[in-house]
Amino acid sequence: MEDIPPIVWSHILAFLPLSCLLNIRLTCHLLRIQFENYFSGLLTFDIKDYGKISVEGINYLLKATHSLTEMDLTGSYRLCELTVTPESLVSISLAYCSKMTDQGLQSLASCYSLLSLNLTSCCDITDDGIIPILQNCTHLQHLDLTYCSSVTNKSFEILSQCCAHLNSFSAAYSPYIDDRTVALIAQNCLELQYLSLSRCPKVQDASLTSLGQYSSQLKGLSLAGCRFTKLGFVNLNCPLLSSLDVSELRGFGDVVVKSLVRNCNSQLINLDISECDLTNAAMSTIADSCPNLTCLIVSGCKKLSLEGFCTVAQQCTYLNSLDMSFCLLDGNDLYNLLGICTQLGSLDVSYCSRLTLDSVYAAVEQCIYLYRLDLNGLSNQTVSEVINQDGGLKKNHSFSIDKKVTFSEYVEVVTDDESGPEDIVN
Repeated sequence: MEDIPPIVWSHILAFLPLSCLLNIRLTCHLLRIQFENYFSGLLTFDIKDYGKISVEGINYLLKATHSLTEMDLTGSYRLCELTVTPESLVSISLAYCSKMTDQGLQSLASCYSLLSLNLTSCCDITDDGIIPILQNCTHLQHLDLTYCSSVTNKSFEILSQCCAHLNSFSAAYSPYIDDRTVALIAQNCLELQYLSLSRCPKVQDASLTSLGQYSSQLKGLSLAGCRFTKLGFVNLNCPLLSSLDVSELRGFGDVVVKSLVRNCNSQLINLDISECDLTNAAMSTIADSCPNLTCLIVSGCKKLSLEGFCTVAQQCTYLNSLDMSFCLLDGNDLYNLLGICTQLGSLDVSYCSRLTLDSVYAAVEQCIYLYRLDLNGLSNQTVSEVINQDGGLKKNHSFSIDKKVTFSEYVEVVTDDESGPEDIVN
């Protein structure tokens, strides 16, 4: 075995799953060396590509690699500590590693070239774990702290002081971030392009003023569920804004929409105004001010009628995705609407109680580019009838269309599914 060239070993090991590789390294000294040689030049690692792997296996792999730049450990629920990380690391995702601790993050502080860090739903992380990383990884450009509810303003202040090149940042669901810390980030992180402050209860009108004054490069902004007054949006002037989420804003009516979308200078492509108190007048303003709109979410806007939808469909000719779940259009309304926006690729009509079988089937017939249809909340009998009609759709989550139907792509039918993600770490 010792006479086998390294290139042959690499070819042999490439056929084995990672779990087997981690086991054979324990059999003899030669195979352990070959394992380390095989992974020493690894540049990227995504745990989803390797199947289930133990926590010990992850840390051994990190120890064996010397050139790793990107690592995705999303969903490693049992991972609580990174014993070592290569200094070459540029991007790492620990999203949904819910047992990760402050001590477990210590090794990341030595990754001075780190540009991207995702800690979504790492609920046990506190300032003690975050601050050393922010102070040492000053080139950080992307940081996601969604659902990190124990991280306080102390970390956000350090972020504004040390990470001047920050490009995207999410503090969604933070109970701590407030107008003062948003102002610090806006003033010091002038390259910021994407920001999520969704459901942050202490973020109010003054934050919008700060963003309008300093964050002229903003392209994506999520403010869902925040507490603003009608006057707050007057000062939000972001001329490059292309994606905006203002869903679930109480008191967010037609007047606010008018001042907001007109400040975006026709750049908006994605707009989420679900669960807002809007009428057809707001839809008319959107149609006039956002001609390049490709994705519109109006879920739960029950005051909207066919007139409002048709106005947008007629003027926003690039519209590709429409979410009208929980709306009150009936079957005839849907049929007429889809006769206008035949270019739709994605349609969500879940929990639209007034829709009939014919209206859903009309969507299938008229939208020749449709690849996704969300039917959640409709009765199983209705869904079954729709996707089993002769020459029509078949009952699979992903399926091809019979040639008799004028679809040229694949359509994904989304129905109620109670299955959740599996743990990928043993």
